[in-house]
Amino acid sequence: MVVRDRITGESLIGRTRFYVAAAPAEGIRLSSPLFVEGGTEASFLKLAQPRGKKNAAGEPALIDLYRLIPRDSRPVIGEIPAGPLRLTAVLPFEIRPAPPEDEPPLLAVEAKLISRADGAERPVAIVVRDHKMYGGSPEILVAEVSLPSVAPGAYDLEISVEDAGTGRRASVRKALAVRELIPRPARI
Repeated sequence: MVVRDRITGESLIGRTRFYVAAAPAEGIRLSSPLFVEGGTEASFLKLAQPRGKKNAAGEPALIDLYRLIPRDSRPVIGEIPAGPLRLTAVLPFEIRPAPPEDEPPLLAVEAKLISRADGAERPVAIVVRDHKMYGGSPEILVAEVSLPSVAPGAYDLEISVEDAGTGRRASVRKALAVRELIPRPARI
């Protein structure tokens, strides 16, 4: 692992061992969500696959998800401004075993913001805007997440998906750092 200080440019290299658990044979598997927020700044995402590399059969590439990302939005990479904020979450998931094609699952989605400082939880409003089903997997949920105004600090945004028909449930967390709002000087 390499860590670099953005201000001084100094870096640190370290090693650690970790264990990645095998995916469950049954149930809902959530992948890491992509969060985007509206704005006017330009963002560039590499949408093409490298030459010679192919996705597994039926898996969407980022280019396939592009139509699901709102225009004039930018990816959220860990840090967000203080104050209420509306994000769009693009959440890939799989249900194993897959339900029959003529019986799509009835999904319930909820979210909460968890403070890393004291473990306090706050419910977060989340509304599903789109559900894209591919012939293979994963399926894609697009949801609008309305974050409340919270104090600056470290948080985890947890999104849970439940198949109402089977009761199977899974959650995924995304680390967020709420930065202090620094007022801009008035223009003269």
